[in-house]
Amino acid sequence: MDNQLSEIVFKKGADRTLVQLRAKPAGKDWVLIIGGGQHHVGAVATGAAGGVQLSVLGPHKEGPLAEMCAERFQKATGNVCVAIVGIHQDEATPEEIETIVGNVHLLMDELILWHERQSVNGN
Repeated sequence: MDNQLSEIVFKKGADRTLVQLRAKPAGKDWVLIIGGGQHHVGAVATGAAGGVQLSVLGPHKEGPLAEMCAERFQKATGNVCVAIVGIHQDEATPEEIETIVGNVHLLMDELILWHERQSVNGN
């Protein structure tokens, strides 16, 4: 990976279902920040070879997404990954929530594909 890379940003969705994923290298490890609507820290998960550790703050419901992101990235890359997820949309409908969750999955697909391409190209 390019040691000069400071951050990459991916976005999916529009309006109330827009989600942004920011990925920052920390040496060989990675920090992912996933947010939408009113960004905040709702859950933090760390994925390493031994599994995933999850911390959910208060009543937040982002735990499963943080866990999925950290685990998928770690398994796909072999790198330690910290995923911070905070997505809040006032009075989100079930359909909007489903779309937001789907957008997070699509963002992870895009990030992992990007990482694989960087590895193949020797960056």
